[in-house]
Amino acid sequence: MTSAPKDDPAIRYTIDIDRRMVISKATEATTVADMKGLFERLRGDPDFDPSFDHVSDYADARPTHLTSDELRQIVELSVFSPTAKRALIVQPGLQYGLARMYQAMSERSQTVGVFATEEEALEWMEGEADE
Repeated sequence: MTSAPKDDPAIRYTIDIDRRMVISKATEATTVADMKGLFERLRGDPDFDPSFDHVSDYADARPTHLTSDELRQIVELSVFSPTAKRALIVQPGLQYGLARMYQAMSERSQTVGVFATEEEALEWMEGEADE
């Protein structure tokens, strides 16, 4: 069962209860405020469980210019449990570099993978492929 998409100007999400997964898609450059808004909406969503895995798709979004302090804030704001896997789908270049920084900052509190396609991210989520 998948809940209806939850809309926001910058980030939409759906919750796939059967797969125990949140799938979010950024439609424009993402800010700390956008991520805070996403996490607040998830926290208030009755279908959300912090142990669900999370696929974040930024591949179609304009590149984001976040500082390392802003990335650290996003890591600290996360509503997902330490056991949840987080997959980031990004474009090469700036997005990839920021995603790898986020991954490094998350090492102690989250399991994060960085991917170029949704297929790669989902394979990793299901444990069929290593990053």
